[in-house]
Amino acid sequence: MKTLPWYRLEYAKKGKARFLSHREVMTAFQRALRRAALPLAYSRGFNPRPRLSFGPSLALGVAGMKECLDVELNRVVEAEESLRILNSELPSGLEGRRLELLPPNDPGLGKIVNCAWYRVSLPLSSAGVDVFQPLLRELQDSEGNWDYRKPGDGKVYDLAAGVLECRVLADSTGIYLDFLLKIGSGEVPLRGLLEVLGERAGLPFSLLPAFVERCGIYRRVEGCLVDPFGEIKALWEEDI
Repeated sequence: MKTLPWYRLEYAKKGKARFLSHREVMTAFQRALRRAALPLAYSRGFNPRPRLSFGPSLALGVAGMKECLDVELNRVVEAEESLRILNSELPSGLEGRRLELLPPNDPGLGKIVNCAWYRVSLPLSSAGVDVFQPLLRELQDSEGNWDYRKPGDGKVYDLAAGVLECRVLADSTGIYLDFLLKIGSGEVPLRGLLEVLGERAGLPFSLLPAFVERCGIYRRVEGCLVDPFGEIKALWEEDI
């Protein structure tokens, strides 16, 4: 049970900020919250820190359009004005988009989020939709061997088991690969997925330099996607 008010902040991490590590993002928000003079609640002990809880971390270089963090305050604040002041203190590339007071029984981001939507953007010259379509169908249907051995520790991942949904689409500007991936239990490395997919497609280059963004984080319950604010979302239909 939360005694002091907790707020959930939705934010974007884009531009040059996508090259900030998770720890650097945490530090940037801690500093911005202090400079914004929000009534932060602090932990106890010899080195008190603002009480913050972040959603799942992003890999270096991946943009995040709807990331979330929770912050505990000493009192209730006016959300819209607090968000405006906070944005004036955040570094370029980090932008608060939504701030809401949480109900006392909210379990926290760590217990809510279990999947995320990733979009991989490729140039039109890379390959056609017809190259990726059958591969993604095999991946989603768990056909064939989709194992990936991680360099270094040698851990083997069943990539197909970590992919909940996937699709490919194209427009006049490029080709887009969308993946709904597990977060937490059963999570697979996106880097490994792109490596194996590129090899299967027979491409003469790696997919890894592609632009990648995480478009949303969710809890998947009985086939429905619920965002961290409790709103039901249709797959692939969020405004990003």
